[in-house]
Amino acid sequence: MPAPISFNDIFMVIGITLFAGGTSFIGALIGKYVHFSKSVLLFLTTFGAGILISAAIFEMVIQAEKSIGIISTFLFFIFGAIIFTIADIIAVKKGGGADILIGIGLDTIPESFAIGASIAAGPAFAIALLIGIQNIPEGIAAYKEMRTGKTAFKNSKKLFMLLGLYP
Repeated sequence: MPAPISFNDIFMVIGITLFAGGTSFIGALIGKYVHFSKSVLLFLTTFGAGILISAAIFEMVIQAEKSIGIISTFLFFIFGAIIFTIADIIAVKKGGGADILIGIGLDTIPESFAIGASIAAGPAFAIALLIGIQNIPEGIAAYKEMRTGKTAFKNSKKLFMLLGLYP
């Protein structure tokens, strides 16, 4: 029989998830005050993507393979990539930073699963730290794109509210 959930456990989960999601907002703040060249911005987002992929593979994919097998894990991994790609294609056509918002929203789903799985398995702080680090360049890129794109947000307060609430 599993141990009962305590208030400390609940507050720990809330704190870990607030940290991991809140770093997108921190990235947006950095993006507002620090100028990054396009190549540095691409480097930062690529670095963040590498962290997220590593966290997903080392925590979630390995555990999934043990639980449901290699074939099912591979199929679900590919299915997730296809959904993300289709959503990105639709969002790019829409423009105005919708691709970034949809990307942030979709990427929150596996991040949440990774944190939840890691809380159950043990390394929650490490996974949340990796996800939080990855969200900083994501927030920088989102802010820059949504302030300078074709249909840019003119009001940075609304943009910060959107980026702060969305992750």
